[in-house]
Amino acid sequence: MRRITRSSGLRLLTAMALVALVGTALAVAEAPSSATEPGSTVVAVDEGRQSAPEVSKANPKAKKCTDPLACIDYKKKDPVVVGAALALSGGLASFGEGELRAIELAIAEYGELSGHPVVLHAEDSACTPDGGAAAAEALTSDPLVAAVVGTTCSGAALEAAPIITAGGSVMMSPSNTSDLLTAPETHEAGYLRVAWNGIVQTTEAAHLAADLGLDTSVVINSDVYGPGMGEAFVDAFAARGGVNLASLHLDTGTTEVAAVVADLVAAGPPAVALS
Repeated sequence: MRRITRSSGLRLLTAMALVALVGTALAVAEAPSSATEPGSTVVAVDEGRQSAPEVSKANPKAKKCTDPLACIDYKKKDPVVVGAALALSGGLASFGEGELRAIELAIAEYGELSGHPVVLHAEDSACTPDGGAAAAEALTSDPLVAAVVGTTCSGAALEAAPIITAGGSVMMSPSNTSDLLTAPETHEAGYLRVAWNGIVQTTEAAHLAADLGLDTSVVINSDVYGPGMGEAFVDAFAARGGVNLASLHLDTGTTEVAAVVADLVAAGPPAVALS
């Protein structure tokens, strides 16, 4: 039995997440024929095999792994499974499909890891909280999954990250931007990303609004991104002499927007910041 540290797996995962970051541009590339279909399990899993690291019975001299996210044991012929929790259905499926194609290309290019073949187990996170939770449950139930690339959308990640972490794995996103995912009070130990923090984005949007000569704004916050990004816009805009007239809230997925639109029209700002 071979023990692979997650630092080795994370080098592979980071490469794949970075490739997936530009995966939409690669979506037209032909996927390798060995790739599995989304939602399938790539290997037969022995019942009773635990994902939590422990001293290998085949190698009693192996040091005990005390960090539940640090390493994983593989039998000699086991594949190293890279999980993917991506939006493969719904309105943003084109992004998730591009990310999936990029991961497939990266696996084909990377080859083996410590003598083990690298294969893919993909699940549809559907860009929804429920989809993120379901994908995470499916991936953490596969004890050969070394780590997960995902999710496409921040809303799915907010539900998936606690499950992935509790399952003793790690997840790295190519495209999540919600500040809630990496804020100290809400960050899950098993969650990482290579995309920017949305606060950087909204701060630059405030600078742009000021550069365009706009002096007032209205911020609309969502439950997925919380108030942090909106507050960052307000603070950066105020630092440049701008005044935010109102901060409104819109639940993700709602179709009842009349009241918010009415408040927006009443405020009459030349700039609207959506967070």
